[in-house]
Amino acid sequence: MKKLTILLIQLSFSFAFNLNAQVIANVTVQKAAIGTLDKSVRGYGAVDFDSTALRTISLESQARIVTVKIVPGQKVKKGEIVATIAPSESDASALTLAAISVEYAQNDKTRVVSMKESALATNADMALASQNLDKALQAKAELSKKLHSVMSKNLISPMDGIVQSVMIKNGDIVSSQTPLITIAKANQLIATLGVEPSVSRIVNIGQKVLITPYSSQLKPFNGSVLSVSSQIDPKSRLVNVRVGIPFSKDLIAGTTVIGEIVTGVEKGIVLPSTAIVTRKGLPYCFIVEKKKARLHNVKIGATHNGTSLITAGIHPDDNVITIGNYECEEGMNVNTVGKIH
Repeated sequence: MKKLTILLIQLSFSFAFNLNAQVIANVTVQKAAIGTLDKSVRGYGAVDFDSTALRTISLESQARIVTVKIVPGQKVKKGEIVATIAPSESDASALTLAAISVEYAQNDKTRVVSMKESALATNADMALASQNLDKALQAKAELSKKLHSVMSKNLISPMDGIVQSVMIKNGDIVSSQTPLITIAKANQLIATLGVEPSVSRIVNIGQKVLITPYSSQLKPFNGSVLSVSSQIDPKSRLVNVRVGIPFSKDLIAGTTVIGEIVTGVEKGIVLPSTAIVTRKGLPYCFIVEKKKARLHNVKIGATHNGTSLITAGIHPDDNVITIGNYECEEGMNVNTVGKIH
């Protein structure tokens, strides 16, 4: 009985050993090759219209807003009516008084002319009446010129563009030179990115930038660095980088974005980022050697668009596991799925 028990135990260990030996991981493999990858600095920010291409509509005199016909984000054409307006009560009253003053001065001059013909008025009386009429006409002309934009009853767009902001509503009384509507020229957007001060020194004007909306499925947009601030933003404690982006109807002002600023090129083994596994905080790759997975410690350089550059730990022509590596252990048998590229 004792011998039978020992035999069963031996058979159990043998079965367990053989079962473990047959564990095979199905993996996808890529042959390591030397290549180059863009080095980049990442920044976060938002998109807005180019402030240098903005036009602000205002009036030369006080007015009453009758109807606002546009909303922020709307496209407008040059000459399109964006609001209807009317003179304020005070300006309308002033214009009426100016017209009355002209009429009174004209009547007074006619009266003085008649009296002069009857020898009841002097040349001095005639000169004074003419002077008063000239002053009344001049005052009315100046007021009419001042109120010309209001008397036209329409506020129009000065250019083709997109309405950025509307600061008025129906019924408002607005003062002269008060900003009413801002229109942006639809040719370029600006992304303001915040980058860490420690890396801002390698960011330069003209560098390519890949702009990706933070929370959408839109493809990245290409841009370029327009300027780099020479000081740290006191609120964010970051350095602001302005990036110019060609206008696109898919990229809305106010969108939060991630920007990858390309600062140079790095050379090394280029692999999909999926080839890298992290264990205990350190990066590794699995290499296939004699149909077994071998764990190699690696050093990572630039990472860009799902691709990583390995600067140490992998050699050209190594067969690197890119898919299935998270199931692997050192020395595990592997089965390569598909061709090795």
